[in-house]
Amino acid sequence: MFPSRAEVPIELWRDVLSGAGTRIDICMYGGTFLFDNVHGFLRIVREAAERGTQVRITVGDPGSGSVHLRGIEERIGDALAGRCRMTLSRLEPLHGVDGVEIRTHATPLYVTMFFIDDILYANHHILGSPAGDNPVFEIPRDTDPELWQNYTDSFERIWSSSRPVSYPLGY
Repeated sequence: MFPSRAEVPIELWRDVLSGAGTRIDICMYGGTFLFDNVHGFLRIVREAAERGTQVRITVGDPGSGSVHLRGIEERIGDALAGRCRMTLSRLEPLHGVDGVEIRTHATPLYVTMFFIDDILYANHHILGSPAGDNPVFEIPRDTDPELWQNYTDSFERIWSSSRPVSYPLGY
């Protein structure tokens, strides 16, 4: 466990994403830290897809009530919706890359999920606190298969209700 997402070493994010062989599934609201801190994030994801890794990324719908409410709860107003829009814009170079799907969701998000092969990084959300200030749990699939399945089911429910992003964005 990491006491906050900010304490997860950048090298860990880079190494696990670079080494992904089967799966990168990310469910988040904004996720701008990936672009700000993980040097070459888009290149890393593109290369993973080129190796045959399935990549699914769902970002908070900037116009959704859930994103709006989270912005109020974190006392940042429309800034969270702005981060969602920025992330969607930054992901545009991956649009059309074989093996990469980008969607938006309008789900009340209690945990940001980063599935990389058989490891889940679960960044839980504490009411009123930004995601970067909240704990991240590293959960290998084989440690607790039932817990892993609960998170997987949650991701799949969110993914199935997410909408594909159409580029160029109309912002």
